[in-house]
Amino acid sequence: GEPGVDEQWQCELFNATKIALDAPCPEGSKYRFKYQVRQIPDCTDLDTCFEDESSKCLCKPLCDMANLDPPGVCDDAGRCCQVLCAGFSRADMFPVPNQPRCGLDISPDLQWCTNDLEQKWTFESDEGQMSVQVLEGCDPMSPGKCGCEPQADGSYDFSKCMGMETVSSYAGSAPNMSFVNLNEDDAVPTNVGIETGSATILNKRFHQNALPAPTEEWFTININGPGAPAPSVGEFVWIRTIRHAVLPPWLMEFMSYGILSPEKADSTVGLRPGFCPAFVDPSTAAFNRRLSKMQKALLTVVQDNPGSSTPIVIPFGSMIAFIATEDLPKIFLTDTKTGKVSVVFVEPFNYPLLVSLLALGLLIPLLTATVITLALFFTLRTYLYSYRRAQVLNEVTMRQISSMLGKGIEIDEDQIPRENYDAMRDKTNFFHMYEHFIGTNSLNQSPGVKAFTVVCSVTIIVLPLIFTLVITKLFDEAYRSFACTKRQDKCVCFSETIGVLWFPKVIEWHAYEYFFISMLELLFHYLAVTYNKARRLLRFFFYLNFFMTVWIGAAFVFMVTTFVFLGVLVDPTGTAPYAISVVGAAGVAGMIYAKMIKYQIRVQRGIGKRLTMYKTQASRRMPPALLDALMGRNIQAALREHGLATPTIVITVALFLGVMAAIYTILFYGFVAFTDQSDLDSGLLNDFILIIVLVIAYQTMVAEADSEALRDRIDVTVEQIMGNLNSVLGMVEEQIELAEKLVAKMRKQMEDEYGDNEYESSEEYSDEEVDQVQQGQMVARHQEN
Repeated sequence: GEPGVDEQWQCELFNATKIALDAPCPEGSKYRFKYQVRQIPDCTDLDTCFEDESSKCLCKPLCDMANLDPPGVCDDAGRCCQVLCAGFSRADMFPVPNQPRCGLDISPDLQWCTNDLEQKWTFESDEGQMSVQVLEGCDPMSPGKCGCEPQADGSYDFSKCMGMETVSSYAGSAPNMSFVNLNEDDAVPTNVGIETGSATILNKRFHQNALPAPTEEWFTININGPGAPAPSVGEFVWIRTIRHAVLPPWLMEFMSYGILSPEKADSTVGLRPGFCPAFVDPSTAAFNRRLSKMQKALLTVVQDNPGSSTPIVIPFGSMIAFIATEDLPKIFLTDTKTGKVSVVFVEPFNYPLLVSLLALGLLIPLLTATVITLALFFTLRTYLYSYRRAQVLNEVTMRQISSMLGKGIEIDEDQIPRENYDAMRDKTNFFHMYEHFIGTNSLNQSPGVKAFTVVCSVTIIVLPLIFTLVITKLFDEAYRSFACTKRQDKCVCFSETIGVLWFPKVIEWHAYEYFFISMLELLFHYLAVTYNKARRLLRFFFYLNFFMTVWIGAAFVFMVTTFVFLGVLVDPTGTAPYAISVVGAAGVAGMIYAKMIKYQIRVQRGIGKRLTMYKTQASRRMPPALLDALMGRNIQAALREHGLATPTIVITVALFLGVMAAIYTILFYGFVAFTDQSDLDSGLLNDFILIIVLVIAYQTMVAEADSEALRDRIDVTVEQIMGNLNSVLGMVEEQIELAEKLVAKMRKQMEDEYGDNEYESSEEYSDEEVDQVQQGQMVARHQEN
């Protein structure tokens, strides 16, 4: 039959779109059917029932798709942008007439920002209208008189021409009452609210993933509209805890190296209706009344629960505060009896616990740095004095070797001339001791070793400055970013140095002074400049600046470490990985040092037992003073060769800490890029990874083998060192025996012969004997060096 004729056919219009929209959504979607998904261009995927909840997509239904007049377009920040006026005229507004358009001709005195092409200035009007003149030939003293012809020299004589009349580019009119509210009396409820579209976006942004509050701890709410506070005055911010208002973010960013700086997010809303007049003095009570009304409106929006009569209460302890740009923050307290809202300044000393923690976090690093710097100073001074004494004794021992061979005398320290100690003091400056520490103070250095020594010397100069300059730069950038970004004179603020900004500037000047003095001292060391009064003064200033720089750097390091540990109390998920890294690396480094020192002591004990027997036998053939000098030098050289000297152990531990720092840097970059550090599960996973790294480091560097293998290793090391000592001492012993024979022979011959004949006696010695004596003298000079 035919569908259009026969009654048994029941035909309906086929609607493929409806059928597709009635299809169910995939499992796991928050929608049951596809028709429930809002169809927003470029923001919706019907195949997966996915809806993008970014600021731009939340804005589109209320802007792009709302058929506004004029049409609106959402930007990435979720703001609805409309072209309210177009097609009239185009002009550039400059602060001076006849502004050159070529950048080379523009005066550098204008308000340029450093390294930026942005100029910024503010036009203000107290009369409710603004007039801008952009035509050439306008009389600056008579606004509206423009179009005068220039004279031959290019100047204008405004007294001789009237020019053309211009009109105001903006004419004020009566306010639209749907946008503003004229009532400023607190006794009468004032209908001030947030524009519906932006309120919806704010609520979505504030309660992402259906959470009662943002995951960030600092959520800025920018307000636009009549009567809204200008960004240069301040901004409304939801903060998770009052700590962020008492201790500003820039301060915590500096003191914790950014670890305790709150993560930030923002949203923008519009006032509708707002206030009229739009501007009131921020220092007046009327401004505070407006702030309390706007704060109440914002609190209503963020606690709104669409579809439910029960509001979403923000977490206990969090609040919406007003963070002023150039004043103390303000919080809003509600009287439980009267319901009246009071605007209160956040005075830091009203929160003694937070101030005490801040003071403690500063006092502990300063005291720790002071103790460590003083301990380092006195330890190095004691070592320097003992080193100088030992070096003088060794030099005198080697120089009197012939007398000692003949008479077997002992060196009396009281008989050593004062000049010897003065000469040693002049030679043993900081860089001489540093070269001795790294083992490059030999006189016979290759060019490569000399270059390496210079690089190491410059490195030890720069090393105390690195972290100091990095963290003071962070201080400067953090403060300027917080204090200058919202100011109208932003360019001036970024270029000026006032108040607390002198702190990083003074540290920077000290760094330049320290580096200059250090390089001058290093230059004089390599040039072997005579140690006179000027050199003594230079050395004094170098030591003063060096230990001051070490103290400043140590104070900054311990300050960051202290605040990381304090941060575990307030944000364990975010700061625990850093605390584990610091404690773990320091603990493993300490165990490495203890292990190597223990091994060094056991090797020295084994060598001591061998040398005690050897000295008993060798003292009959060799003066004890000479024997001690030779043994001391060669034992230290052998220990250094086997990596057991104390300087080598310190360098090994420092290299371990450097490697661990590099590993941690890579891991933390990965944590920031691929994990949510505010999430508990992610934090536990990060902690577990760091602990695994520490366990591997411990097993690689610290874990001991069985005691039998360790004992065998110690015996092998002792045998190797004793073999080297025996070869050196055996050669010296042979030379001494030969020298004793020659000395005795020469004395006997000098007693038997007189006059010119005594000079001819030298011909009786063989060339071989003379060569052996010269070799003995060379050995003595080598040991002295």
